[in-house]
Amino acid sequence: MKRLAWLDALRGIAACAVAAHHAAGWFLPDLYRHTSRWFNLGIWGVLVFFLVSGYVIPASLEKTGSLRRFWIGRLFRIHPLVVAAVCGVGVLAVGNVTASSARALSHAEPVTAALAHGFLLQEMLNVPNAIVVMWTLSYEMVFYLLAAGLFATGLHRRSASVAISLATAGFALGAVVPAAVLSRHVGTVPVIAVAALLLTAAIAASVARPTGSLRTIGAVLGAVVALLLLTLNSRSGLGWSCALLAMMFTGTVLHRADQGQLRRSTAALTTAAVAVLAAAAGFWNSGVPAGVEKDYSTYPREWAIALVLAIAAFAAGRTLSGRRMPRVLSWLGTISYSVYLIHPLLMAAMLALLPESQWGPAAFAAYFVILLPVSWLSYRIVEVSMQNLGRRLSRRADPPAAPAPAPAKRLEVL
Repeated sequence: MKRLAWLDALRGIAACAVAAHHAAGWFLPDLYRHTSRWFNLGIWGVLVFFLVSGYVIPASLEKTGSLRRFWIGRLFRIHPLVVAAVCGVGVLAVGNVTASSARALSHAEPVTAALAHGFLLQEMLNVPNAIVVMWTLSYEMVFYLLAAGLFATGLHRRSASVAISLATAGFALGAVVPAAVLSRHVGTVPVIAVAALLLTAAIAASVARPTGSLRTIGAVLGAVVALLLLTLNSRSGLGWSCALLAMMFTGTVLHRADQGQLRRSTAALTTAAVAVLAAAAGFWNSGVPAGVEKDYSTYPREWAIALVLAIAAFAAGRTLSGRRMPRVLSWLGTISYSVYLIHPLLMAAMLALLPESQWGPAAFAAYFVILLPVSWLSYRIVEVSMQNLGRRLSRRADPPAAPAPAPAKRLEVL
């Protein structure tokens, strides 16, 4: 739809930003070294992605009103490409191309590593990521679980309160609560085993029936497990993790304001509060998020600038709602997920095959010349077919009921 074209455009730009950030460190080292002291393009892209997810995911859940359809849709939207990409890592590892991923996974017990990746919660279960960018999918999964729990209990319209609570917790406790507390004290394997058991029961219960107390119990259990893992076992620590989730719920707040469910002044104040608390948390907390080089003494500054510019980009996109976007941006949005997951594999292959003397602007350009058509093929072959299958299964499992009369819009406060 035209009115949502700006979201596709933001997705496409964000995916290319992350891909460019990772490639620039190798192919454009001088430019990367000078700019990265002030602005982290990769984190900017991730934050834009998270704002977009926060804007659309709860709206999608509330539109169907079915947790069963929601989880089937998410499964067939996210997992097929993850499986394909991880298989690609395996193929490259056999050829000794992605040795870093192979070494990382070699330190994880195979069964628990598979469980962690199967639930897409490896970042919350202290398991190395098979693909470096997969850490963000763990935050997406936590967000899905929290959104489902809030929806099942009728608290889904309290997005502003949730966003501010998460940002406040990250700022106040981020420097106090160590990263991966549960795994350090209990052990990674027991934490994964218990989490996998509870999440399996939670998701099974939440989709067992379209309505009823069992659905609510399952959704709440999933949200509680996700919140505990986020706050007590994230590899990035509570401060960064809460800030990232707060940004996602800020996207939800902005959606509710656009739909007339929340005062625009409340949405603006919430966004400002989250931005201030999350930026301050970056200076208050020690270390940097997992997946970012640990010797970045300037990272808090990069984080704060990227955060503010991500909110600004999202706000600019909202002003273009309803306007026609350039086709190339809409196309990039369509293939953005494939761009995001495939680019680390392509980069690893190019670094292994190209002599270091040929790393430079030409290699950077060739990287995108190859990446975009390959991502389009991935989208057509893997994503489209699996999403269509997911839609058929969700309609069969939970046929849509007759539409109810639309409730009158009402304004809410915190």
